[in-house]
Amino acid sequence: MAFCAYRSKAIHTSENDTFIKICKQLHGIYHNKKDEVYVLGGVDFSAYNAKKGRDELYNIDILIYINGTLTVVDVKGYGGALIKCGKDDEWAFADDKEQRKGKGGSQKNPYKQILRNKIGLVNLLMDRKIGNIKNINFAFTKIFGCVLFTQPIMQLDYINETMLDLSIRKSFKVSDMVHFHDTIDSFHNNSDLSGRDIELLSLYLNLEPYVIINNNIKLKNKEENSELKEEIYNLLSKLKVRQKQLNDYSSLINDIRVVKDIIPNLIDSINYSIRTMQYKFDIVSEYGGYTEYAREYIEKLILECEEDISLIESDKRFKFLRSIYKNPSWFNSINGELNEIINNIECKLEEEKHSQNKKILLENERKRLERENKEQEKKVRKERKRMFYLRKIFLMIDYVY
Repeated sequence: MAFCAYRSKAIHTSENDTFIKICKQLHGIYHNKKDEVYVLGGVDFSAYNAKKGRDELYNIDILIYINGTLTVVDVKGYGGALIKCGKDDEWAFADDKEQRKGKGGSQKNPYKQILRNKIGLVNLLMDRKIGNIKNINFAFTKIFGCVLFTQPIMQLDYINETMLDLSIRKSFKVSDMVHFHDTIDSFHNNSDLSGRDIELLSLYLNLEPYVIINNNIKLKNKEENSELKEEIYNLLSKLKVRQKQLNDYSSLINDIRVVKDIIPNLIDSINYSIRTMQYKFDIVSEYGGYTEYAREYIEKLILECEEDISLIESDKRFKFLRSIYKNPSWFNSINGELNEIINNIECKLEEEKHSQNKKILLENERKRLERENKEQEKKVRKERKRMFYLRKIFLMIDYVY
């Protein structure tokens, strides 16, 4: 059984109390079972909002992962008789005349708040290459939401089965502390995220690990293993060498201006490898601890980096570039000739474009003259017809008189 709890240093007191209660509740249920359970408290982060075109701050009170099912929990420090909870409505309580309850932070209601946090979380996971997430639809189909009231809620089953909009009943629930486990246990879906992915997320968010001993939750002591620390330090050094190698290859290609026009897909391949490795390296290098998981993850990164390097080095185009770059005099000569050829091609293309434009102008002028001729012929025919009828009229007048 893997029960892991992580918490932010800056978590609010009320949320921390709920975090502790949830940890104790879930630990009591799963501590003798073969389940993967992760509880993350005070998950604060920033992520890019494509709709608004900027980074935005997000705050998830509690994030729970149980056997592949991921749930975003929003904690509310009250309870009562919920009488209105539509997904597009302002929520209302029967005993709340001043309408202080049912808010969703900066959002219209708790459902909207959780939905926003789910989308932000997916953007963060995609940006940091954590898990196998392909697009933003992951937030709507793979992650569940639960608003948790710390005080009892009346007629909870009726709320979840009848009052909530039909379109969200499978992915969103209302709960209180007494029924919390039953609520999240009703969610079943494979989020395509593993326990290791959740650990990696906790590392990136710099959350502190906690353990439960004799029903008390305590900060986990970071036992420093000098051998493991030295091994991870050596692996990080090895990874930096591989990253430098990728950066050198990128610089080599960028130094040859003509290459950008000839083999852009090779440049894209190298730059993509560098960006991906940098994202993953940042996550590990920013984390201060030394764990078995960190070592395994860095070893995996080194293998990925070496595979990318091997793939690039096996490319015939890259081999050619590398060989000419090692001969400066010939490289400068051939680079100058290639640049001159490209300039000549660009001039010819410009001339051809100018010639094509001239042909288009001539063709337009020809069509204009044709239209004018047709209009003139039409006018002549009309005038002839008019004169014909006039002569007929004059003949008729002469005949009568």
